[in-house]
Amino acid sequence: MFIDNRLPMLQVQYAIVDRYGRVWRVDFAWPEAMVVAEYDSIQWHTSREALVHDRLKTARLQECGWTSIPMTVDDIRGDPVSLADRITFHLLSPASSRKGAPTHGVSGAFATARHRKATH
Repeated sequence: MFIDNRLPMLQVQYAIVDRYGRVWRVDFAWPEAMVVAEYDSIQWHTSREALVHDRLKTARLQECGWTSIPMTVDDIRGDPVSLADRITFHLLSPASSRKGAPTHGVSGAFATARHRKATH
């Protein structure tokens, strides 16, 4: 979906450290724009615990200046062009045109080694 709709390169399973030092893993991230996209499946995101976790995660990311875009299977299979348009809108918005990389993000092996207990 990302390649077919010519979205910029992204980071997968990107780790972001919030202002409390908690690590949050996001499904897809464009760190330079401080935009993330999170896949919300019916299987994993409908329980009370998942709802509370997801809302806290979104709030903490917003506190750090990140924009979080939710997406579902219907977005991906049913209307991927509209989903790509939503993502592109946020990637190009003034809030996403910050210079440099975010100060609260870490990714890849460094994040795994530094923060052994990453929160999904």
